[in-house]
Amino acid sequence: SVVIWAILFGVFKIVSVASIIAAIFLPVFALIFQKSIFVVLFCVLICIVGTYKHKANIKRLLRGEEKRLI
Repeated sequence: SVVIWAILFGVFKIVSVASIIAAIFLPVFALIFQKSIFVVLFCVLICIVGTYKHKANIKRLLRGEEKRLI
């Protein structure tokens, strides 16, 4: 997920976009690498909480107001 975050940040220059998408990929990678169901569920929980915490960022992204880092 860190690699996904770095690639997306490099492309979009928006931290919240990279963070949200990396969080979404976390449980996917746990499944791909055949981690235990507990690890997968923990990753799903992290994904949900992390995405929820970015609620304000998502609203700004939809309005086109989220700032990019140069």
